[in-house]
Amino acid sequence: MTVLRSIVPPIYIDTITISTAVELFLQAKEDEGRRSGTLVSYRRTTRDLVKHIGEDFPLLSIEPQLLRSYFGELRKSHNVGGVAHIHRNIKAFFKWFWLEYDVMIRNPIDKVKVEQPQIKPRRGIPLESIERLLRACTTENRLRDRAIILGLLDTCARASEFCALNVEDIDLNTGIATIQEGKGGKLRRVRFGSKSLRALRKYLKTRQNLHYSDPLFATDEGDQLVSRTLHRIIQRRIQAAKIKQWGLHDFRRRGLYEMWVKTRDIKGVSLYAGHSNVTVTQRYLAINDEDILSMHRIGSPVEQLRI
Repeated sequence: MTVLRSIVPPIYIDTITISTAVELFLQAKEDEGRRSGTLVSYRRTTRDLVKHIGEDFPLLSIEPQLLRSYFGELRKSHNVGGVAHIHRNIKAFFKWFWLEYDVMIRNPIDKVKVEQPQIKPRRGIPLESIERLLRACTTENRLRDRAIILGLLDTCARASEFCALNVEDIDLNTGIATIQEGKGGKLRRVRFGSKSLRALRKYLKTRQNLHYSDPLFATDEGDQLVSRTLHRIIQRRIQAAKIKQWGLHDFRRRGLYEMWVKTRDIKGVSLYAGHSNVTVTQRYLAINDEDILSMHRIGSPVEQLRI
């Protein structure tokens, strides 16, 4: 009988329950420094599985069919995307345990597949709508909101990353900003271009007694913005501009697409976005046949010949 490492008192792997294994997984992910949102998602989905199967059920006795029946039940109350999200978390748990403790028997999750959502690529908010949004910034906080709109488009940062920026995170000479904790805890740099940097400087001049540790974009009370507050700010300007509803992520999508159009460097765009791989970026860009043909018009090898 194999003893499970790093547990006091020792627990034998052959008899470990799913509830114990899940708590080990959650603790490990917390120790790894995973983001709070990721941890909350892991806790909810794995503990729901424990409730369904039973706390005392031996982990190594779980068969693929038991997991399939669980996901079948989930389909009654969740859409395709929701089930796929839960499946990813459950798969992460099983993969972690099998790898962490060198389990030799076949991992049951390997045989369990679920339908994946068909993601329709979107290019985000059109540049014409951005211009209308800027023209709608005529009331209170107009300098802040102009800087936010241009900053979201230029940095292509996720809403949570954008809100978390502090004054000390940006070089106001170069416009280079450091995202201290991006998705997956990764640090990366983004940039405010000359126009967005000019708007940012104008806004910061309105802030009294500004310190390096202060939020780059703040509420009227001087507090750090959160995604929910940022969403409300943008929605108010959308209503004033009388344009179609767009979400915060649509600024990111548009910014990345425009960078790709100008550079055709998908790897560079992927790194700038903080994506885990180029495949994710390709979904964002929504590249069509016209984009591909225009790439040839720019880089046709025959057109470069002196004939």
